Amino acid sequence: MAADAPTPEALLRRQLEEAVRAGRSKAFLLPQLERLVSIAPEGSEPWRFANRQLAELLLEQAPWRAALHARRVAIDSPSDDAAHALLGLALALQTNYRAAIASYRRALAANPNNPWYAHNVGHLYDVALDLPRDGLAFLRLAHREEPSQDDVTASLAHCLARSGSLGEAKELATELAARRPERADFADLARWIADGALDRPVIAAPALLASIEHGATAAEPVASEQDSIEVLLDRAPLTDEQRERARRLWVDFESRGAREGSSPGRALAAAIEYAIHRVDGGNVTQRALAERYGVSVSAIRSRYSAIRAALAPELEIGRYRR
Repeated sequence: MAADAPTPEALLRRQLEEAVRAGRSKAFLLPQLERLVSIAPEGSEPWRFANRQLAELLLEQAPWRAALHARRVAIDSPSDDAAHALLGLALALQTNYRAAIASYRRALAANPNNPWYAHNVGHLYDVALDLPRDGLAFLRLAHREEPSQDDVTASLAHCLARSGSLGEAKELATELAARRPERADFADLARWIADGALDRPVIAAPALLASIEHGATAAEPVASEQDSIEVLLDRAPLTDEQRERARRLWVDFESRGAREGSSPGRALAAAIEYAIHRVDGGNVTQRALAERYGVSVSAIRSRYSAIRAALAPELEIGRYRR
């Protein structure tokens, strides 16, 4: 029946969702998504989809445009925590840190169980605004939710030291440095706290953003090209539970024969980590992962597109969610 035929915007939305899964280029996707925004009724599901996809695609090269699209969804759907968090990251990329904090706090209010939202609020207060006491409660919340996440622990120790709680900070940082001896930044943090947490230079924006996205105090290349995917995932800043889901995703991906002709291990490991952060609602960017893994953004994007194409049903039903 004609009444049951999909609307033009619903049909275009379905086509674009397939195009995103297939890893079509930005040159193809951007004008089509802009068209969908223009024809879909404001506030409709296709309109929200198009704005959210535009925000993600534009985040790296044009964060101010990404912020406009994310803000549209956040205003239309105040309970959409992912839209608020995406807006927060876009604002942070523009060094508009107070507005970024406000967006992340809205994301946290909509989804209080997401520790990364709490972490990003606390870390921005501590490092970007030099207000560690304002950030401490948020970092404690993040650590309570993810006590095994090393980089959340590092951020909490840093904030505790700057807030004057040197004893607790030293205990956390010393145990962390002993547990992860390969992380030079953790050793530096422990020494800084042991020496009395003297003033440190302000962290430049790129390093700060790596901290926001990963919870780390410094970004560090993960390993050599020859390391296996398993070794790379073991060294990634993931919780034990996230790492288990990452391995499950990797096994499923390999079982489809999808890795044939793939790019080197680091790019695939980065794409797997990116996929886990995405399903958890995190805001890690491919750019930050590329810097840490020592690969190109395009290589990660290609591997992530292959993952989505191979595992679309599993991703949709939440097989890799906690």
